Amino acid sequence: MAVSTGTLLVVAADNNTTATSNSTLFSPAPDSLVIVQFGNADVVGTAAGTVVISHEFGAGLGAFSTIASVQATGSGVSPWRNSVWRAQASATPGTSTVRWVTPSNDNRHDWIIVQVLGHDTASPISEFATAVSTGNTLDVVLGGITASNLAMGFILTRDGTGATPGANEREITEITGGAGIVFRAQGEDGTDNTVNWTTIGTVVNIGIAFEIAATGGAPAGTFQLERIERHYPRGANRGVLRGVL
Repeated sequence: MAVSTGTLLVVAADNNTTATSNSTLFSPAPDSLVIVQFGNADVVGTAAGTVVISHEFGAGLGAFSTIASVQATGSGVSPWRNSVWRAQASATPGTSTVRWVTPSNDNRHDWIIVQVLGHDTASPISEFATAVSTGNTLDVVLGGITASNLAMGFILTRDGTGATPGANEREITEITGGAGIVFRAQGEDGTDNTVNWTTIGTVVNIGIAFEIAATGGAPAGTFQLERIERHYPRGANRGVLRGVL
């Protein structure tokens, strides 16, 4: 089974100095992989501090695991951080929220929550890579994408006129926030090992890309023969033929 393309669940941004940000209510699909991007900036300090993520789904959603979290300043004076996590939904995930806690002087935040299906629930992420740029393009290069797997990437960029997805990527969503100092976050997916963006800002761009592994098992159109038996009449020679294809 191939990994599905990403389905958007939540996207939002704020421009305040509250230490806690909460998503709106959302309902993941049963057994889906929930992927969360969060961007934060400290425009007056020296560190866009570590983000603490949690959720209120209880047993409906597993604990979050970090895929990557990258801080960069670029050619500006303010540090920005782009972070991505994953969590496995249960068969009955329910409806609830995700919460992020950041240092109190982080005053710009965004969040994007998506889901995919058809993934390997034991080891859903087969690789990841990150990149930072101060030009108006950014490439994050993964290894070759295995058939049925999915490449996904998220960018956090300051200023710029947009975040145009690469030629072989599909945009999931894009959000802009901030006043004066504008930031933009975007998510995209595809099957190209180079996850890239154009028309982004030239102050700081932080990209995170990863490969989502498809569920295991025999590919579509094949089968496994476990046992063949033929029994002969009483008194005759008899035998059993067994084979595996």
